[in-house]
Amino acid sequence: MRLASLHIKNFRGLQDVEFSAPTPATVIVGPNAIGKTTLLEAVRLARCLLMPSYPGEEQQVLIALSILQPNTQRLSLEAMLGNPALPLEIKLGIELTEAELGRLEGNVSVLAQVHLRNSLSLPAGQEQLALFQFLSSPIGRTKLVEATEEIKKKVSELRSAGRLLYPTLVADPKGESLSGKDLLDQELVGFLGRTLPVGTGLFSYFPADRAMPTGEVAIQIGAADVQAQIQSHMGQPATKYSRLKQYIVNQSST
Repeated sequence: MRLASLHIKNFRGLQDVEFSAPTPATVIVGPNAIGKTTLLEAVRLARCLLMPSYPGEEQQVLIALSILQPNTQRLSLEAMLGNPALPLEIKLGIELTEAELGRLEGNVSVLAQVHLRNSLSLPAGQEQLALFQFLSSPIGRTKLVEATEEIKKKVSELRSAGRLLYPTLVADPKGESLSGKDLLDQELVGFLGRTLPVGTGLFSYFPADRAMPTGEVAIQIGAADVQAQIQSHMGQPATKYSRLKQYIVNQSST
């Protein structure tokens, strides 16, 4: 997967920005405080809210971007809107490889269950058990067939019309709500992201040096370090680069 295009409306200092990335490498150049980091923050925000990689990533990123107040858990839409009276939209154009498209085609049944689970109001933390109970009923099996046909149709369209998905985040200041425009696009990109190795982030970026945490992050051994590694590649990239920065300093001083 790669980010082939990006369209941002009313996100902080970016009023209406749209560009495509036809080549593997794209360089964004400009003076300080012009919005280069804001572009990356928009992608980070949309990716974590629409396609979270681990439980709690949404909260971590919202707090990191000063959109969620950690003490009151209040969502501050005004912290992300350039004009508080206008809606926000962040549209990611994700291009799939032939291998990734084949992976979707080979996992239609899994994707159908994911789509059905997301379409239902299931108890938090008990989604899989609740889905099992639902699929034990005639209406549940009927809904699964319908979800399977939806997935097959979507994947077929990707094959015939180009390997592009457009997960899109929208914010409505009047209703004070955040939502996605296309659930299927979110699910397919999210599924592919979760199949990546732990050390391969779907989206990670190098924050400005002034945003780096001070001191060295303690490295643990075992399951806790695996979780920290996942988070450092997804929701907390500053942790990864803080470790790298300290490693370079240590190696240079020996």
